[in-house]
Amino acid sequence: MYNSRGMFSILSIVLIQAMLLAIPAVAPAETKLPAEPINIEADNAKIIEKEGKSVYSGNVVLLQGTTRVTADKITVLSREGKLYHITAEGKPVTYHQANQPKAADISAEAEKVDYFALEQRIVLLNNAKLTQGQTVFSGNRIEYNANTEVVTANQSESGKKRVQVIIHPEKKSGKSELPSLP
Repeated sequence: MYNSRGMFSILSIVLIQAMLLAIPAVAPAETKLPAEPINIEADNAKIIEKEGKSVYSGNVVLLQGTTRVTADKITVLSREGKLYHITAEGKPVTYHQANQPKAADISAEAEKVDYFALEQRIVLLNNAKLTQGQTVFSGNRIEYNANTEVVTANQSESGKKRVQVIIHPEKKSGKSELPSLP
């Protein structure tokens, strides 16, 4: 049986850790966050210390270990030295995490990705798509709340683009083609 909670738990951990410099863990205790340094490259960087704001723009590439995030712009907001919100924008924002332990690679894309650190909530907006192995989840909005472990997906406001989930059946060997998730 497929466990979507595991896929989104892994996604939230990796995407959040990769995008947000110093994000608190949002996953079950047995999940280890990567300890590699984060490298951000962009055409421009603007850090406004008084506002607790960092803006990276122009072909932004964020790398950490085997994680890669690309965006046109990434904005990091903090209060009193603590992260509270990150926004990545692009046409599209892309994310790829290779070689997940016990799971297939994860890829995601959307035109906008918001992370709300205090709520431990991540939102993929506009043409959102999440893929792990052969499993594909898409919609106009995909939201994962790590506190409640709830994934919500919505169709477009016009109703023309509905939520779509593709889950592959088990192979004849009795083993699922889906990745084994924690």
